[in-house]
Amino acid sequence: MSVLNNFSVSVAKGLRRLRQNKELSERLLPGASTRRHGSKDGNTRLKMDKCLIVSKVTRYEYERHSHDYISDSELETVLRKRGSDFDSMLANHKEQKAFEENVAKRLREMGHQVEMASRYPPMSNIHENQDAQTKEHDVTTANSPTLSTKVLPFLALNEVFIGESVTSRVSLLRLQIDNGQWTHTKSSGLCVTTGTGSTSWHFSINCLRTHSVLELMKILGEEFDVKLETSVERAREVAERYNQKLMFAPDSDQLAYSVREYITFEEWPVPRGLRVRDRAAAVRVRSHCTDAGLVIDGSVSFPFNDGTQAALSVHPEDSLMTVHMDDTLPY
Repeated sequence: MSVLNNFSVSVAKGLRRLRQNKELSERLLPGASTRRHGSKDGNTRLKMDKCLIVSKVTRYEYERHSHDYISDSELETVLRKRGSDFDSMLANHKEQKAFEENVAKRLREMGHQVEMASRYPPMSNIHENQDAQTKEHDVTTANSPTLSTKVLPFLALNEVFIGESVTSRVSLLRLQIDNGQWTHTKSSGLCVTTGTGSTSWHFSINCLRTHSVLELMKILGEEFDVKLETSVERAREVAERYNQKLMFAPDSDQLAYSVREYITFEEWPVPRGLRVRDRAAAVRVRSHCTDAGLVIDGSVSFPFNDGTQAALSVHPEDSLMTVHMDDTLPY
């Protein structure tokens, strides 16, 4: 899964508006042209001196990191031998990096100090004192039986996924929501997301399709005598209203969790009552898996097997600024 997909799309839309257009840049970021010398009218809305651009991990970078013991030419041979489209992979990598450099260039032209970081190597300290970034949350693990705590050197921008590495295998997890009771669950994994990530994987897991809503409306009308307009247009309207509520603000101090393909039968789960999708301030997870992983933003993975625990939450000290692009402005 690619990292920062939605962010890249949003920046791409904004970049088209900023392309060699100083007047428009001034409208989007009032005072940008006079930032170093101060604004004349003192009405600068966006006071931002430092920007952190988190580079998207491309497939080529992932393969390079996974085969760091061989040369570039040997890596090409390995990838071509296994059937990978090496030329396309390398071209996409160069295109992505060129795009990131272009974003950094535009921001520097506006007078901002720009730092660029990548998941490789790990970003342990680079998040400090940065002004431009979306809200992120900490991931902490504790390993049985000593219960030694280790804070991982990563912040998750969009989501954290926990589950078995083999997708056909059931993930056995115990969940605690907001200091509530622990619940044993069986599923195909757990996805915990920030408001920034609520438009992506969280949305895809939970969104309702028009045909599903239409079938429910017909059941209500035919079997429960509920007066409804059972048209495709009305079903689409209901589905869209429901799906819009799945997304929440990127600066929210809450998380959203989703239990994928929740298994329920007879006396399982224990105890009953856990909502398969909800908002929470904190989520604790204890693994009973055999070959599971904790994956941050679809990029960085850590073993998460039987006895390992994780605590996921949003911390005030990690609250950073979010840039909003105004879609009403002309290109």
